Amino acid sequence: MRLSVLIPWRSNDPDRIRGWDYCRSLWERLPVELCVADDGVTDGPFSLSRAINRAQRQATGDAYAIFGADHIPDPNRIDWIVDRLQRHPWTAVYAGTQVLSPTATALVIRTGMHPAIAARKAGSHWIGMCMGVVAVRADAWIPMDPRFAGWGCEDTAHRLALATLYPEGNPDGEGDVYTVWHPDRHGTEELTERNYQLYREYEEAAAEGRMREYLQEAYGVRLGDHR
Repeated sequence: MRLSVLIPWRSNDPDRIRGWDYCRSLWERLPVELCVADDGVTDGPFSLSRAINRAQRQATGDAYAIFGADHIPDPNRIDWIVDRLQRHPWTAVYAGTQVLSPTATALVIRTGMHPAIAARKAGSHWIGMCMGVVAVRADAWIPMDPRFAGWGCEDTAHRLALATLYPEGNPDGEGDVYTVWHPDRHGTEELTERNYQLYREYEEAAAEGRMREYLQEAYGVRLGDHR
């Protein structure tokens, strides 16, 4: 199974650029197809969904793994993902997130220190979830909803669509992903109201057993037409 890693990327922030340059250098050493894309515009709120869809259209692998540009790749996780996808059409990858402190991030980038060691030395902030990092077999891929823009809910909606249409997937990730530090995406961690309302539509569609129809009507998804 050949794995294509999909990464959304658009930023002019020096801290984000520094972190991505480091993470990209690690990805390029791994046996994956690295597919990186922006959302097709140069300013305004970033649409992670559109960027992921554009990255997926570059991909030629048998399966896709969505990561953020700030996630530090773990070489041991690649075989783990492939093993999971041999048994499930999609899977969560991690259970939690460790956001390195600025000092810990500098240690990792400057010295190549393992992020777990840097976190112990200089601190990190733990988040008890990791919704955005998922892996999906190509034959089960659902494009992300391009109506989402700005911060919040696009990854949760995508995972709900996968879980509803492919209930044999595995929603349980293991361990923590480490991320390099950078300023908040939009200066706030609050959900945008529009994104939340879109996610509520996903919840209603799932509850009413019409997810497939909803995706088709909402943004033209035809399952199997992703190639």
